[in-house]
Parts: sequence; C-alpha cells; structure tokens
Amino acid sequence: MMGGRPTLEAKLADLANKFRFVGMALVLIAALAFIFDPRGDDWPFDLLSFVLAIMLAIGCTLLVCGQLMVRKLVGFGSMEPPPVTIPKFKD
Repeated sequence: MMGGRPTLEAKLADLANKFRFVGMALVLIAALAFIFDPRGDDWPFDLLSFVLAIMLAIGCTLLVCGQLMVRKLVGFGSMEPPPVTIPKFKD
C-alpha cells in the first residue's frame, strides 16, 4: 500500500535504527573525546571524564536496545525462553 500509513512494524524498525545510530554516535564521540581528554591531576575523576562515561553508558544502552528491537522484529532469536516440554512417561 503506497502512500498509506506506516505499519507498527515499520515504525518500530525506524525507531530501532534511530536507537542504533544515536547509540553508535554517542559511543564514538565519547570514546574519542575520552582518548584525547587532557590529563589533569584529578584525571579519571574530573567532571569531563564523568560526563564522557555517562555518554558512553547511554550510547551502549541505546545500541543494545536498538539491536534487540531489530532481532525481535526480524524474528532472529527470541527474547522469551523456549517453552518447556515434559516427555511422556513410559511404563
């Protein structure tokens, strides 16, 4: 159906791609900025390093959430455990 409203699956796929893109961008920006961060006396505990660590954590979370959404949409793996089947007892 051309020109119609997008389906829920298309909207979720678009959202998952945005999560992945923003997550990857945040991870790359935070990692590069941390590498070239000026090393002061209080280096690993200064405000800039703290902000970059938070950016890295948010970026990784967005990346993982986007990837899980994509896996769920395409049916490549399931987030639910498989059902347990109990074999029949033989006499």
